[in-house]
Amino acid sequence: MSGGILHPNSLYLEDTKRYCFMPYIGHPKGCPNCYGKCWGSGNKQIGLGELVDLNRPYYLIYNEFNLELHAQKMKVNHPSWSGRQCRCVLYWQGTARKQLREYVSGALQQVNPTPDFITYIPELYGVNVYVTCLEIGLVLDSIVDMQICRHVALLGYKLGAFEI
Repeated sequence: MSGGILHPNSLYLEDTKRYCFMPYIGHPKGCPNCYGKCWGSGNKQIGLGELVDLNRPYYLIYNEFNLELHAQKMKVNHPSWSGRQCRCVLYWQGTARKQLREYVSGALQQVNPTPDFITYIPELYGVNVYVTCLEIGLVLDSIVDMQICRHVALLGYKLGAFEI
């Protein structure tokens, strides 16, 4: 398990909810969580600048989960499974997200003053994570040929919060 804390100079912000509706394998209408749970119910995307003071430092915390190694282990345990079955998110994403939460917990110990805003889904607030990470040298693999999965959380300071 590896990961780290990054301090980008800027965040690439845009209307990211459109990505939720992009079709992918098995989901021709996009992410099934969008319909009736977030955007599909007419909820408006809240911009990060409406919640977080973008003039203060903010941090991207990331973890690296070796999806290729996980898939190889699954293939040994389940030889009849397809490559797609071995990489199914149901069997690894919980572990990867737990790792990210552990990194965030560690980052909160290191950063002073302690950030009071945390999101494990920066896209929800309009952050284009791919572009933001690329600009600071962290390359995120595309889902098609992903070998290392990197989950990203964003830490910052709420608007109106004062620095001690």
